[in-house]
Amino acid sequence: MFLLLVLLFAGALLGATFFLSSLAREDLAQAQLDQAFSLVELRLDAYRASVHRSITELKALATQGLLRDKDSPQTKKLLASLQKAHPELLDLEWDVSPPPASGAPGGNGSSSLHWGKPHRLRKESAPSIPIHLAVMGKTAPRWIRMEISLGPLIEGLQRNLQQKTAQVVLLGPEKRILALAPRPPHPEKESGVPMESLLMQPIGQVPIPLLRNGYRAWERAQKEGKPLGAFESEGEAFWGKMQALPLGEGFSLWLGLGIPETQLAQPFTQFRWWILGVAILLVLLALPYINKMAREFTHPLEQMILVSEQISQGQLESHYEPETCLIEVQQLAQAQDRMREALRSLLKMEGDMQVARAIQQASLPKRLPEVPGFQLAAWSEPAEETGGDCYDVVRLDKGPLKGSLALLLADATGHGIGPALSVMQLRSMFRVGARAGQEPIDVLRWINEQLCDDLPGGRFITSWFGILLPEEGKLRFRSAGQAPLFYLQESEGVDHRFPADTPPLGVDPDIDFRRDPREVRMREGDLFVVLSDGIFEAKNTRGEKFGAERALSSIRGPKGMGPGERLRHLREALSEFCGEQPADDDRTALLIQGVGPSPS
Repeated sequence: MFLLLVLLFAGALLGATFFLSSLAREDLAQAQLDQAFSLVELRLDAYRASVHRSITELKALATQGLLRDKDSPQTKKLLASLQKAHPELLDLEWDVSPPPASGAPGGNGSSSLHWGKPHRLRKESAPSIPIHLAVMGKTAPRWIRMEISLGPLIEGLQRNLQQKTAQVVLLGPEKRILALAPRPPHPEKESGVPMESLLMQPIGQVPIPLLRNGYRAWERAQKEGKPLGAFESEGEAFWGKMQALPLGEGFSLWLGLGIPETQLAQPFTQFRWWILGVAILLVLLALPYINKMAREFTHPLEQMILVSEQISQGQLESHYEPETCLIEVQQLAQAQDRMREALRSLLKMEGDMQVARAIQQASLPKRLPEVPGFQLAAWSEPAEETGGDCYDVVRLDKGPLKGSLALLLADATGHGIGPALSVMQLRSMFRVGARAGQEPIDVLRWINEQLCDDLPGGRFITSWFGILLPEEGKLRFRSAGQAPLFYLQESEGVDHRFPADTPPLGVDPDIDFRRDPREVRMREGDLFVVLSDGIFEAKNTRGEKFGAERALSSIRGPKGMGPGERLRHLREALSEFCGEQPADDDRTALLIQGVGPSPS
């Protein structure tokens, strides 16, 4: 009777493991596939952000008129600096022929960004994508051609998804093979085709059964409106998934992943035999020990669940050390400790960033100086906790310009802690030079030389420097890459736009600042506006840009409106236009308005 009970108990336990393993196998397969694709999305986000930064910086240089003749030293230097900062840029060419059937940028249904077909520049190189970017000139668009290597993306995928029992394939838009991980064993022996010649071939035609059968199964599932799921190849069952990876508008790569079902079943098989052996042993030894073993399993898990709930409520000091010989439970407790420490570090980092934001915001002028005949208004809002924009207003107490105001608006490439440090360095040097009574051109040259020494390749700062002369009613200014600038001459009913005088600071230590600065006479009602590109390029949920015309329209107002109210109208218009779309760049504005008669 006792032996029968043992057999019944063991049989029921074994049957339960078979039943539960069959139910859990699909969930486990889906979980492993989702985890793999999550790693891919993280890698893709990083690659896509780097490509987007390359395109954005290229477009900014072209829009601001810094890319001139394709053979000019300045153009070559700027392109070389950008290519050095972005390893995925294999080649850059300015002022090239448009791609076939590109149309006119900005026309009906056309785009200023054209993605070409992936190809290989050389037999031994990784695949790459040709991209053409159109920039509107005065009469016709001018084109930038760049060759974007897929090598960094492919290497990252191979590192993250390298498994001996899983097959990963990366495909181009036309379902041609760009990468395999891991490579099939002995491809020359199996297919008679060298491994390198499989790249750029249609996946449905390659002589590797797993790839060919998996792709055909995906095509059948697509026709039925279902995901890939389970399929067979040469009598072996697999679980697979295939998904598009968008890189740009209308351009996507495809990632396929196949996992053998034997890999999923192996843990269950081992677990079944282990459970059966332990169950039989426990029953044979003595039934009372069954409860003891159950407590050894469940009690640590119950305690760790309790600790996890406490951690989720912010009690980061909660800790549990399981007294068990089960390695899995010990590993789970260690993972919980690592999670708690990571959360503590994350909260500390968030606190540090809040402190950095407070310090940066506190460094901006708390009150703008009052100047007879003029009113000033300024505003700066970082896209992250810390930003790469700043402004400053300093009253000059020494030198030939004593009594005047020195004005600054600067915008470092990017946003976050790195650009914030760069722009604060520029502001500090600006203040030191201004308070020491140095000539503005000497201060500008000194700042540029220092930034060229300190900034890494591909980084620069666009800047606007102004000297406000209240007694003369004049504003003198220079712009290093900061454009466009607006002068609304209400006294004459005329609007003026000024381009940049020189390239941005930090690009070329030999920039010639000797040309006389621009100068405007500010009469009553005249307004001078300096805006960072984060305002012009702010987007709404439909991807439309705020632009210069909307900015000017929101700033205009009836006669007698002060710069503070004009700035408030600009911020309200910007907020209404963007809606729920988060800012992807810092936003800064500086307005100078004449409020009294100009000195004769």
